Amino acid sequence: MNDKYEKLDLRELPLWDFGWAYHDEVSVSKSNSSLALVHEYLKSPQFQTTFLEEGFSEGIHGPFQSSSITASDFRKVSTKEFLEEIEAVRQPPEFTVPASDEQWKNLLTVVKKMALKPWLFILTRTEKDNELFHEWGFVLGIVFREFLAGSPEEGKIERLVISLD
Repeated sequence: MNDKYEKLDLRELPLWDFGWAYHDEVSVSKSNSSLALVHEYLKSPQFQTTFLEEGFSEGIHGPFQSSSITASDFRKVSTKEFLEEIEAVRQPPEFTVPASDEQWKNLLTVVKKMALKPWLFILTRTEKDNELFHEWGFVLGIVFREFLAGSPEEGKIERLVISLD
């Protein structure tokens, strides 16, 4: 693994004025099926998190009630679509200014590595699905995107969340 990648802590990476990118790896059981891998992710304790603080947050996944997210909400995509969807987040329609070149360059270091995995997913639920939010989910409800990358050989999923609070 590249030293630059290992030292890049995206939990601290700012985007825009109040946005951020969160990147980590979640341990799951190995699987020969991409759908089964996503099911394992949903069962993992790390799935239940606010992404705002370390640790377990029962019943919460970002702005959503964790029970409202299913495996079918994660759409398997091509590498091209994965990269295009992440690039589209750089300047959401509501924003007048994109994330800076320096901020985006750091993010792309991780995105390019994730894109090498054979299984890439995008959470189809976004800030527009506010009926699925938990009580204070609106705090993350301006921008919320989640991307996953995995492979059958590994017992882990890489996840990247881009949000604004």
